[in-house]
Amino acid sequence: MDRRFSALLTTLLISTPVFSTPLEDGLAAYDEGNFKQASKIFQPLAEKGDARAQLYIGSIAYEENNYKAAFKWFEKAAKQGLPDAQIEIGSLYKNGEAVKQNGKTAISWYRKAADNGSIDAQIEIASMYKDGIAIKKNGSKAIKWFTKAATEGDDFAQYQLGEIYSEGTLVDKNGEKAILWYKKSAESKDALPLYALAKIYCNGTIVKQDLKECTSWAKKAKDSDYDVTELWNKFKLWKYE
Repeated sequence: MDRRFSALLTTLLISTPVFSTPLEDGLAAYDEGNFKQASKIFQPLAEKGDARAQLYIGSIAYEENNYKAAFKWFEKAAKQGLPDAQIEIGSLYKNGEAVKQNGKTAISWYRKAADNGSIDAQIEIASMYKDGIAIKKNGSKAIKWFTKAATEGDDFAQYQLGEIYSEGTLVDKNGEKAILWYKKSAESKDALPLYALAKIYCNGTIVKQDLKECTSWAKKAKDSDYDVTELWNKFKLWKYE
């Protein structure tokens, strides 16, 4: 199941009107791992065409490794335009679960969700092109879709752009762009971009080496509970505190 699915369920619950008690009760049972009770609540709603209930039923089926049933319910919800369900259908095609693996079809479903405003879908498309999952790697398309999400403030997409420009495996290395996107991602205080910035300034391969700047970012990464011991010792960063 997509790593973001639990968050998507929470989003749906928040958007559910306060009078939608059955959906709230069903989600509470789902969160407790009581799939049997959740199914009893969601099933009649799903059969009546409630897209959100269909999504939940599909999730339960997926958790029980019943991928064909999951596909059935996800597809019903997806065809009603529910972005979260469209993402799940895309993931089934990407992973070859219940259906034959098909990268192009996966991306077509992710595109539907992206067109409906889903940042998660934009990231899924970008990741497929970046990693070559079920489709040929394509640096320009990976950058295009990560940039869409990054410009909307997604720190994961910003970090991925930093990685792409830092590693130079999909496009030529570009220290200026790598630092730009790492710094945007670092605004989230996540340790990964903080440490990435420290490494860039310490190594001095894609930008001029600056051990004072490296020390500054390494300390920030350390404050975010990242182990900077190796970098700290290799470049003797205590000299630049």
